[in-house]
Amino acid sequence: MGPFTREVLAAYLTAAALVAVGFGLLRAALWLGMERRLSARQTLRVGRVTWGLAVLLPFG
Repeated sequence: MGPFTREVLAAYLTAAALVAVGFGLLRAALWLGMERRLSARQTLRVGRVTWGLAVLLPFG
């Protein structure tokens, strides 16, 4: 496996881990009950931001 392939694989594995952790933390926060519940739209927005950060951070 070449160095470029190894680098891309590492970036995608990092992104996958960050997405899993981000959604897990979001679920935990919602499960523990916040004073103010998030609407479905806000939850979706948080998920999109988490996914976006997970994809962009390894390449930054």
